[in-house]
Amino acid sequence: MRVLGMDIGFGRCKGALDGRTVEFPAFVSAPSALDLGEVHIRNVLTDPEGHVWIYGEDAILEGGARITLAPDKMRSETDRARMLALLGELFADSPMGYIDRIVTGLPVAELGPFKDDVVALLKGPHKFSIGKRNYNITIGDVRVIPQGAGAYYSLVLQDGKESSEASSYSGRCLIVDVGYRTVNLVTLDNGRYVPHLSATLPKDGINNLHLDLRRLIARQFSGYDVGIAEIDKACRTRSVLIDGEVTRIGDLVEAAALSLGERVVEQIETYSDSRSVAKVILTGGGSALLQPVFAPLFKNLVVPPQASLANAVGYLEYGKWIARRETPSSSSEAAAAATSEE
Repeated sequence: MRVLGMDIGFGRCKGALDGRTVEFPAFVSAPSALDLGEVHIRNVLTDPEGHVWIYGEDAILEGGARITLAPDKMRSETDRARMLALLGELFADSPMGYIDRIVTGLPVAELGPFKDDVVALLKGPHKFSIGKRNYNITIGDVRVIPQGAGAYYSLVLQDGKESSEASSYSGRCLIVDVGYRTVNLVTLDNGRYVPHLSATLPKDGINNLHLDLRRLIARQFSGYDVGIAEIDKACRTRSVLIDGEVTRIGDLVEAAALSLGERVVEQIETYSDSRSVAKVILTGGGSALLQPVFAPLFKNLVVPPQASLANAVGYLEYGKWIARRETPSSSSEAAAAATSEE
């Protein structure tokens, strides 16, 4: 069975297939005629309706990059473009084929309202092109689970079976998934999703850290403005180019991260007692920024390897686990307790 883990975030798109992961900035832009030269040919996507998009790093360089902040993210044309681009990156060597199952995630607050939309978007045939390569990929089944739960499955499952570390995650676990637009608090009890102990924090994503950082930079450097498409790189490199010189801004990044981290910790205490859970799992693209804030406060803190990819890898593992459950002879080897989308 061919299974794919897909994490379409607002900041970055991530995917996992056996032996392969991809990640790129979740930016798309509609190109002008001048942009369709060889410099952009690899990252030019044409969707089924004939819309043309530049995606990833090239969309940032092109200058018209758009990032979607509306909650119906998986229904817009731009986000379908992100999904197709992710499929294209993962299946560059096999553009024609069938995917038995995709597992993906949505923020806790959007799981109920938009799960069916995500299934409708992904399921079925997809004909599109990237550069000069034509794709014809059909998706058979789609499972949507809480965003953040993938990180848990990346830790407790290996090749769809219980990992050697799984026993240390028995009982209740709290996942703190730091995304671009939101932070998701996901509680799992022996792998079973606990909705009333889970929540989406809508104003505490990395976007808010970026806004704080832009304000701090403008205040310190006489109104200097780092654009929304460039601030992520500035945050990662902890530097900006001002008047032709590379200027270090590590102290400003740490100040913005501390402000966000303290807000998130305060809200965690509203939904969960971190001392009563087996593990607090900090994951997502923004986890590295908040880890220095969390580490002194949570003795049971776990940060998955390659935390930005942990959801995509966990979605893949969860999909393989489902496949094993569907085979009667191997169902007893399953690691998690129940399907998380229920």
